Formats: sequence, structure tokens, C-alpha cells
Amino acid sequence: MCLVALILVVGCSTPEPSPSPTATADARGTAVMPVAPLEAGSWSIRGQTVPADVIVTRRGPEHCGWQAILIIALGWPLGREMRNEETTREYVRDQDGLASNALTGPFEPTADLPSDAVFTGLVSGSAQLWFSASDQDRYAYIVTGSSVERWARAPELLACM
Repeated sequence: MCLVALILVVGCSTPEPSPSPTATADARGTAVMPVAPLEAGSWSIRGQTVPADVIVTRRGPEHCGWQAILIIALGWPLGREMRNEETTREYVRDQDGLASNALTGPFEPTADLPSDAVFTGLVSGSAQLWFSASDQDRYAYIVTGSSVERWARAPELLACM
């Protein structure tokens, strides 16, 4: 329901990515999977920067050794300000499984977009944010060219001890 409201506000921009990314090989012939060129920073929609209290990407905390983790924090329903735990969602790119026990599932570097996935209109660099109504409570999808990554949600805001 929340996703539908955003689509009406954003419009129906649905670029068609190739759903299956391909691996490349390094000099030794070892398969190397694509990495999303998403870094900590801001998002935009239709060329306009979205305020950081609506959506932002940040690295995991250094004091936990989680700086390899990327976190997309966003207001929920999508498009709202992050005010507290109830209005904030975090989706996590955790390649090394450092915070896997706090997530709804594993990070998937070579995912397929679900058939009901919709482009939100939000971009950061060349990365696009997609959601699927059937699993938006568990995952977000980052699409970059022909690469699709599935980021798991942290049901409680991510923190380390």
C-alpha cells in the first residue's frame, strides 16, 4: 500500500534492467561478481537531491569493524522523514555477513528482480532503488546497469555493542 502511494507521487518510471548480472574474470580466471557503485552519500529523484532525513546511505560503524557494510536508511512509508524507529527502515549490504544475525536474510550480490518489483525513482550515482510489494518488508533491490543486488532489512535499527 505504501509503495503504491510513492509510485503515484514519483510517476511510473520503469527502466528495464537486465535481471541477471554476469560475472567477469580477474587475471587468474577467478569469477568476480559485480559490485554496486553505491557509496555513502545522498540520493536524488528527477535530478533533485532528496533530504538526508528522508533517505541516506552510510557506512557501518568503524568501532564495530563494520565499515565494509553499507546501510540505506530511509523514512517509511517511503518518502517520509526518519523521525524514530517506527518511521525508519534500514536495508543493509553486508557481503561478509558481519551483521547477518540482525537481518531478515542474506545479502545477495546476484539477485533477480521479482516480477512485481518497481523502480522508486530514487538514484544514487548510477544505482537505482527498487522495491517489490511482495517482499519490501524483507528486502530492497539495488540495480546498477545489468547488476541486481538484494539488500536485507534490519528489523531493528542496526547497532553494535
